[in-house]
Amino acid sequence: MIRGQAMKRFFTWVFIGGTAVMGLSSCAKNPSPAGPFNSVPSPPANYLLQWGSFGVGNGQFDEAQGIAVNAAGTTVYVVNSGSNRVEAFDGSGNYLFQWGSYGNGNGQFVYPQGIAINSAGTTLYVADSDNYRVEAFSNSGDYLTQFGSYGGGNGQFIYDPEEVTVNSAGTTVLVIGNVFPCLVEAFSPSGVFQTQWSINSNSYPPSGIAVNSAGTSIFVADSENNGVDVYNSSGLLLAQWTLPPPANGQYINLTGLALSPDNSKIYLVDSVVDRVDVFSSAGKVLSPFGLYGKTAGFFNDPTSIAVDAAGEIFVMNTGNDTVEKFSGY
Repeated sequence: MIRGQAMKRFFTWVFIGGTAVMGLSSCAKNPSPAGPFNSVPSPPANYLLQWGSFGVGNGQFDEAQGIAVNAAGTTVYVVNSGSNRVEAFDGSGNYLFQWGSYGNGNGQFVYPQGIAINSAGTTLYVADSDNYRVEAFSNSGDYLTQFGSYGGGNGQFIYDPEEVTVNSAGTTVLVIGNVFPCLVEAFSPSGVFQTQWSINSNSYPPSGIAVNSAGTSIFVADSENNGVDVYNSSGLLLAQWTLPPPANGQYINLTGLALSPDNSKIYLVDSVVDRVDVFSSAGKVLSPFGLYGKTAGFFNDPTSIAVDAAGEIFVMNTGNDTVEKFSGY
């Protein structure tokens, strides 16, 4: 079974075809974001700092994929998928604490991926992907409850759940799970199933979801349709926004989505083009930021994004085993 970014590349290979996939592999990317004969460009103007490295020690990452931040920007939570744990840092990247281990017991994980925090900053929800469930924790990592199991019934997952978000009122937890048809499933904070609906994707499993402050619009990153699908809280498709076709025959792979604090911007992480795309709340395409690279301020297979109440942006830069922090954009 293929996991993480390998899973996303697998779907691209199957549904796009042999030759094009070589442009998607990180091995095929130019090792210099500027090319061999140009000077190396500077990071984006809004770049602030980064932290992390590959490894299994405190503050290190192994295929880390999910990221969440409390509204104050004082605690950043990273789902360290390969190490089956969640790590917590302050807003400057200083390691604070961690929890989790491999297994299917309470508070354990098997390749977790997505993470979300409620607006009060008190409860975190982790998509425990290969255990086909979502686990809830306090902001200090204490186990609270869990919901979901393997299966095709209401509140179950045939395919491992990857992404999770919670509305600002804290009354609904939304999970992207299952594949073909892809579903959004809604639960109460304690895990009681509320409703579900199919999302507008038949080939690519969506990998990003967020809900606006009013709880009236749900935004889903839609690689198949090259943009964002907007639903109401009942699952009715309201709009579909499309990005311009990528240059040079590249394909996109949208792997994360977040909203600005005032809901005026929607940020999309593209792990193939190695950038953050931006929409206005009306669906207008705004200027992206980010370039491929293996040094501070550049991206290499980024997977997820989170934004605090001040508008500061945190990107899980999975291929470089770092978190990149940017000012509001």
